This record gives sequence, C-alpha cells and structure tokens, in this order.
Amino acid sequence: MKRNLFRITVAIVGLILFIVIVLGLSSELGVASQPNQSLPETDETAQSIISQRAISPDEENSPATIWTKEAMLAAQPYPLEKIVGEVDVNLELSKPDGPPGVIASSPPGIDFSAAGNSVEPLSSSETAIIGYNYPPPYARYQNFDSYLTYPYSTVGVMFFTQGGIAYRCSAASIGNYAIWTAGHCVHDGSGSRDGWSKNIVFVPAYQNGNTPLGVWQAEDLFIATGWHSSKDLRYDMGGVVLELNGGQKISQVVGSLGFAYNMDNSLHWMNVAYPSQAPFNGSTQQICAGSFANADTSFPSPSPVAMGCDMTRGSSGGPWILDFSGNAGSNNLLNGNNSYRYGSHPEELYSPYFDSFALSFRNALTSAIPQSP
Repeated sequence: MKRNLFRITVAIVGLILFIVIVLGLSSELGVASQPNQSLPETDETAQSIISQRAISPDEENSPATIWTKEAMLAAQPYPLEKIVGEVDVNLELSKPDGPPGVIASSPPGIDFSAAGNSVEPLSSSETAIIGYNYPPPYARYQNFDSYLTYPYSTVGVMFFTQGGIAYRCSAASIGNYAIWTAGHCVHDGSGSRDGWSKNIVFVPAYQNGNTPLGVWQAEDLFIATGWHSSKDLRYDMGGVVLELNGGQKISQVVGSLGFAYNMDNSLHWMNVAYPSQAPFNGSTQQICAGSFANADTSFPSPSPVAMGCDMTRGSSGGPWILDFSGNAGSNNLLNGNNSYRYGSHPEELYSPYFDSFALSFRNALTSAIPQSP
C-alpha cells in the first residue's frame, strides 16, 4: 500500500514539473509583448506622464557629433513590437472616452507659441464606423515629392542608442520643440532608469543619408506610465523635446502636425515612415494609405486600432495623419503612430487609440521648454 502511494505521489510531482517546464518554455518562446487580459479599462486619469532628462553617456561628444552620416547608415531598425497568435478584433471602433476634437497644424516659419493649443470641438457621429477583415485594403508607395515640402518635412528619422546598440525609429514634429514617436523608441518598457534611450537626435526629411534640415539634439524624453512599467501597448506613445538649432525651434523650420483625438468616424490615414528592414533600406519615406481596419479587443478599452500596411522595422513611431494635405490648418492631424503587429498579419499595423489621455500627453510635450540655449 505504501509503495503504491509513493508511486502515485511521484507521478503527481512529475506531472506538475512537466506542466511548469512546458509553461516556462512557452513563455520564453513568445515574441515581445502579449495582450494582457488582466489589464483594466482606463480613462485619462488612470495614466500619468513620466519625463526624463535626455542622457548622453559620452561626455566629450554631443549626440549630434556622434551621429555621422556613416553612423546613421549603420544604425539598426528598432523592432516593431510583435505579438504571436491570432488577434481578437472588433470591426467597430471602440467608444471614445469624450467628445472628439482637433488642434490645427502649422506650416514652417510660424512661431508655434503664437498658434497656441486651441482645440476645435467636433460633433460626435451617430454612424458606427465599420472596418475590414484581414487583409484590409491599403496602398503603399514611396514619396517621390520633395521632402522639404510640408507636411513631408515634419517626418524624419530618430537615431538613438538603447542597451549600447545604435537604433533608428521614425518620428514627426508636433509643435513647439516637440516630436512624437512610439514609446518603445524612447524607453524599453522595463521600468528601469537604464531603459531610457540615449544619444537621441532627430533628422527631419532624412533622405539617402542626407540631413537637409539639420540634426536636432534631444533634451527631455516623455512616456506614459503604462508603457514605462508594463509595456502596455495601449500607451506605446513617446515624445522628445528638442533643443534649439541655429536659434530656431524644430516647428519653425519643418512645421508641425496638428492633432485629432476621440475620433469616431471617417478614419482614413496616411502613414508616413522610414522602414529599414528588407525590402526597404531606410533611406526614403514610405507612405501607406488606408482606413480603419479593426480594434484589437485582445486589450481592454482604449483598444488599439489597425490599418493595412506592410512597412517593416524602422517604421516604429511613424505618424498616422488624418486629412493629409499640402496646406496647414484643420488638416494634417496626427492621430496614431506605428506600434506593433501580429506575426500572422504582416500587412497590418496597430497604433494606440488617441483618446483624451493622448491629448494630455501631446499638450505636455508641446508645453515643455528646453533649458539649453
């Protein structure tokens, strides 16, 4: 009897160890972030904004000096966050957490402080926006227009180091001294001080290794607490406040995108970025034109949104622009950024949904003033 009981006990312990090992291996084999079903639904008061003075570990050389043309060409594309498995989607957009609104864009040569942060409220739509099953329709093409033309001039490459490795992401000018990118390009999401990106510079209108509008050095970095501490992809948004260059703000030289939030209809974006993983080489602006495809309900509200696009690594942080036009004003509105994709859906990219918290994040960025001359 005792011998049988011992055998049963050993069998049970062995089964438990087997389950633990299998679960451990499966977690290690997962790629990047996974949707966290335990994440709570949030509103703008549930998140806060973390800022950090830009770090340059090389005391003898400024980041602008470190980033030679050769160093820029050699920088690796920062990986898009990639999720394994199938996406759980809703073809209807999640309900916004407040009324929609827009902030006007500005052309080059305008002092952003004069333009202000005035919000134009919009009426909520009573018509539900319906998306597409995978693969959603889109068109992708290379920008053959002048990169010095607004609004192309607002988009560029952000070069930085993270974990001692030289990387590149995409970013865009949003007003005053600020640029907008993905949170994972600013911080690795570990919650650690060592997770901040370093040696950051922004090169607007970057093309074939050339920097026609200058190399702009970072002073302050911004991310949401949700990304900083738990890599919550609903808050994969990041910002950088840049120093003056030649006595001018970045927005005075390249212009700035406007902003749209809590949008509930007519979502058709121009996604402008610099993918640098094959078949792309990172030397040119690529543009995806597409509409709302689905909401990723693997995450609680505010569920990230998708559009059709096949851009690869290096496109992280690239702006999703509503009402794309050659003129500034009530068009060229930032309404998303390249954040992640599912490995099973290579022709679809996701962005955080821009709700009232995204507006607060944007306002914190555009209100920040660098201390350096």
